[in-house]
Amino acid sequence: MSDSGADTVSIVALAPAQLFHGRYRIVRSIRMGGMGAVYEATDERTAGRRALKIIHPNLLAEHADFKPRFEREARILGELESDHIVRVIDAGVDGPSGLPFLAMELLRGKDLGVVVAEEGPLSPAEVRTYLAQAAFALDKTHAAGVVHRDIKPDNLFLTHRDDGSPCIKLLDFGIAKADGHLGIGMQTKTILGSPYFMAPEQIFMDQPIGPAVDVYALGHTAYMLLVGTPYWSEEFERAPSLITLARCLENPLPEPPSARAQRRHDVAIPTALDAWFVRCVARNPEDRFPSASAAIVALAEALFPAELPSLLPPVMPARERLPSVTFEPASSARGSRPSNPPPSDDARNRQTRHSTPPASGERPRSWTSRPRSGHVIRVERERRLVRLEVWGFWTVEQARAYYDEFARVTQPLWGKRWRVLANTAEFAAQKPDVSAFVERTMEVAQKNGCVRAANIVSSSLTKMQLARMSAEQGLPSFAFFQDEGEALGWLLNGT
Repeated sequence: MSDSGADTVSIVALAPAQLFHGRYRIVRSIRMGGMGAVYEATDERTAGRRALKIIHPNLLAEHADFKPRFEREARILGELESDHIVRVIDAGVDGPSGLPFLAMELLRGKDLGVVVAEEGPLSPAEVRTYLAQAAFALDKTHAAGVVHRDIKPDNLFLTHRDDGSPCIKLLDFGIAKADGHLGIGMQTKTILGSPYFMAPEQIFMDQPIGPAVDVYALGHTAYMLLVGTPYWSEEFERAPSLITLARCLENPLPEPPSARAQRRHDVAIPTALDAWFVRCVARNPEDRFPSASAAIVALAEALFPAELPSLLPPVMPARERLPSVTFEPASSARGSRPSNPPPSDDARNRQTRHSTPPASGERPRSWTSRPRSGHVIRVERERRLVRLEVWGFWTVEQARAYYDEFARVTQPLWGKRWRVLANTAEFAAQKPDVSAFVERTMEVAQKNGCVRAANIVSSSLTKMQLARMSAEQGLPSFAFFQDEGEALGWLLNGT
């Protein structure tokens, strides 16, 4: 090797206390690999600890696409904001070495690949929690038109918040691409991804790469987390090559996941997981789950069938009428009020499911028989309270109808101070195009006088999705409950 090459290698092998890019003081090496290195460093400007990621110089010299891929990762991570995506603080090219770098938040913990290697298979509850958080990150990246393309346990980093609760961070967007910006046949010289988790279209390159490849990888990731080894490990032990993988993907699964887990590793997983796995890893992308969150909702149902609510809810007891509550008048209108006029007095007084609560001893028709998905909206004008009940997994048409109805029936309350009580206990986490209408509904509430919103939830996945939406839409005050009485008390007793 030439002297210049030796100097470049020495630059990537950074030593403790070395200053990189005139700003980052190296503390220690976190990971060294064929593609580059990650270091813990101290930011000399802020004294904060950072993870410093750089590309190996040999790759820059031999592969012209590595630098653009690295720049793409910096841009993607800079644009996306999520609790479950690692945050980029700085990015650039170091002058002396010419090496691109990313300075990211320093994560304390381990990736799930290491966790499984050290501790063995994870519990179903852990898998549900971790993959639910990963699914939120993926839904956000997909909504932004970005496909990760390398989902696997090694790229799901487990850290913990200050309160001790687990938090998954999605890592390594280096091979991500903008969905739809690259057609079939682009980037075919290098197959990008990890073989155990790669979708058929990544191997055969016979279809455009879209969000479905990440849903496919979630299926294999779930299997590995539950069992301890990848589904295809047996085949790769016999012949470790992409040709082996191609042959596997051309044919139906050789055996159900539950049978393979039991036979190979003496690990018992629910047989209900078999159908879920088959759908996740379907050969045709259109046959897979429509979104990452939809896949994880179905995974939770397969892992915990006893926790599922019945399609026909239990008979609800008669409710006592609560005393009226006096509200002080709003000092000023909130936001810009839409120009739609409120309905006429006749329309307001019409006896419909939107305006009249059930009499004591009666149960709404929706409690005794109802479709698999839908909504009910009731307005209690005297208490300035909007009751919502939403359930199931919606289509875009259902979401649009919900938005239109909410905007229409809440108009008598606009400009006043009103509350929302939303029963979302049976409301699945929704795909992005449905969530967009839910967010628009929250915007209507925020702009027209809603001061508090209480959500009755039973799923942590739904809770996280609603919390994110509520915060982004600027709802003044919102909270989550499992008991309707507590939720109503919080709503009506607040200022």
